[in-house]
Amino acid sequence: MTIEGKGGRGGMLKGVIVAALLAAVLAAGVLAGSASAADQVQAGRTIEAFTGTDLVDLQGYPANADVTVEVIRSGVLVGRVGGTTDDTGFVEFNHAGGGQVPAGDCFQPNATPDIRAGDVIRTRTAGDPAGVFDSAVARDIGVNFATITTNTTNNTITISGHVRSRPDAVVVPGTDVLELRLNKANRNNNWDSNGRRDLRVDIGANVGANGLWTRVLRVSHDDALDWRANPGEVSLEWSTAAAGEEEAAPPAIFVADEGGGEAIVGCPPVAEYAVKGASHRVINKSFVDGTSDLVLTGTSFNAQAVTVRLNNRISADAVISTQPSGHQTWRAVFTNAQVSGLADGAITAGATYTVDRDVTGANVTPTNFAGTLLTLRKDTVAPAAKPVARPEPGVYNRPVSVFLKAPAGTKVRYTVGGGAPTINSQLYTGPIRVTGTQTIRAAAFDPAGNRGPVGFFRYRIR
Repeated sequence: MTIEGKGGRGGMLKGVIVAALLAAVLAAGVLAGSASAADQVQAGRTIEAFTGTDLVDLQGYPANADVTVEVIRSGVLVGRVGGTTDDTGFVEFNHAGGGQVPAGDCFQPNATPDIRAGDVIRTRTAGDPAGVFDSAVARDIGVNFATITTNTTNNTITISGHVRSRPDAVVVPGTDVLELRLNKANRNNNWDSNGRRDLRVDIGANVGANGLWTRVLRVSHDDALDWRANPGEVSLEWSTAAAGEEEAAPPAIFVADEGGGEAIVGCPPVAEYAVKGASHRVINKSFVDGTSDLVLTGTSFNAQAVTVRLNNRISADAVISTQPSGHQTWRAVFTNAQVSGLADGAITAGATYTVDRDVTGANVTPTNFAGTLLTLRKDTVAPAAKPVARPEPGVYNRPVSVFLKAPAGTKVRYTVGGGAPTINSQLYTGPIRVTGTQTIRAAAFDPAGNRGPVGFFRYRIR
């Protein structure tokens, strides 16, 4: 497979396995000695973090040394793991190994951290002076997987994403490397020693002032066909290595990967702060006219309180169910009247999690965490027009096939000899055969489930 732009970067991912499709990314910040932006990772060392699988590895550390990794969020310890480097100074945590490197140890004691933008990944090596440690700050960059497109006419793969623009998370051309990587099994086994296609291109120059980026990769026709039929892995990697110096040890590498959850079966489950579900993902006119409430559910860890908000306008306190390990599920209810008062359009469901214990169970000053959002939609505008029937209703000398045409952007549901159609009525997919006296009742339904006016089409066959 060929692409335009920069090629592979040699040893950048040496000893590292990139997991599946990569969905949320980190931008690199390098710190050491304390959690301030002025600190640096010690020379020759590299911290590498994978957000989706919450894998952390260290490279260039002293050989056969005991090291500890901590993940800190807003000053609260949310993950801790320890292990010993190998003869080369390499060690990884929360990874199954995959046959290329040894399996890494699990985070302990009760939870795998869901590494998020802004988290500080801090490492300490036995023998370092007291109070000295390396650290790097996870940043918010990512790939928009829902919009990846493959064009087999122009032989291109188009991928877009974001790099959040803020003073400490900016790609510096000529200094930082922002690498887009496509990787998949190669049935012809002729691309590299691992029998995989592995395509890499530096996209730092594609990041706009608004933090958004799009890159069009030009590939062969066969590869375009293959990728469209069976897409492979996509990742975005931010390295603080200077351009042209990729073989040197960069202070920090961050790789975004899809999914979430512990990388090793048997490791503690992820401590995730997230709105996970809703009783109604779409709020339509039927909901507003009814009496149902909106119920949101989610997960948290060691939270003393969860306050859920819709569009940052209305809020509800969640009822929390806590396991002995500290993992929690929660449930919050918004009344029909509250939800009906929101304007049509996107509804962002988010929560503030007030945490009063760290991952070890030790008490901490109550601290508010943000979490993963859930987007709902409100649409209460029903279609204005009825379906059109052809042939027109009337009396016919022989059986007829009735065709129903829906207004643009809608689907028709109908009944024959019954009441007005509902969202659960028969979906119109082709002509309706009429052999006797029949009344067809039909209505257009939009994607939100709103029903337009009902059309009555009466036919009589002599």
